[in-house]
Parts: sequence; structure tokens; C-alpha cells
Amino acid sequence: MEKGEDVLKKILFSLLMLLGMFLIGCETEDDLSSVRVDIQVLREVVYHDAVAVRNSAALYCAANTCTSDQELLYSELQEYFTGVDMTIYDLNSTNNVIAVRDGDRWFVTLERVGTGDYEWPFNYDPNEHTLTDALVDNN
Repeated sequence: MEKGEDVLKKILFSLLMLLGMFLIGCETEDDLSSVRVDIQVLREVVYHDAVAVRNSAALYCAANTCTSDQELLYSELQEYFTGVDMTIYDLNSTNNVIAVRDGDRWFVTLERVGTGDYEWPFNYDPNEHTLTDALVDNN
């Protein structure tokens, strides 16, 4: 038989789960689980997009002459990567610049349209960071 304290913890946990589900519009625990998965997937998508942009910038400069502080536009890099949905990013906010070279590093910026979704912050080289460095857009 469980102790009263353990039972109380389980009840409180269940109530918190129900409250959380209510606040984000979930009807079942499966819905809540899919929300957690969707958030993680979005974070991974942004990180992998940043890696794709970074690698395309390196490829571009392997085929073209680039300075150590080269700024690259989406229009210059788009033929070097595939599978990146650039419609979710606000290219106007960065004047279409998505990668800036700093010596051997590439700073990638992927500003999300709107707020509340993950984006890749400027001054981060995806080769030096992980998907946990993707930040929630607040501007």
C-alpha cells in the first residue's frame, strides 16, 4: 500500500498535467505528448537549417572568392542547399543576409517570422553549437 504522501504527489502531478493540457488546448495526454514532440522537432528543424546554411556558405566560398568577413545573401546560397523551408524565416529583417564569415567561422542568422517559434541566433556558428542553442523568437 502506498504512503499518503506518495498518493498526494500522484494526485498533484495529475492535476498539474490536466491544468497544462487545458492551458495549451490539449484534450488528451497524447495531444500533450505531441505538443512536446512538435516543439522539439521545430528546434531540430531550425538547427539543421542553420547547419545547412553554414555548410552552403563554406561550399560557396570554396567555389568563389570570399573575404574573411564576407556576408552572404540567401539569393547567393539558395542553390547550395536543399530541404530548407525559407518561408518560415524573415529574410527582410536581416536584409537577406543569412551567413557572415568570421575567419574560419560562419555566423548564421535565421530570424523566424512572427514570435514564439525557435530561430537561430546571430553570432552562433552551428558547428560550435547544438540544437539546444536555438532560441525562442521574442521579436
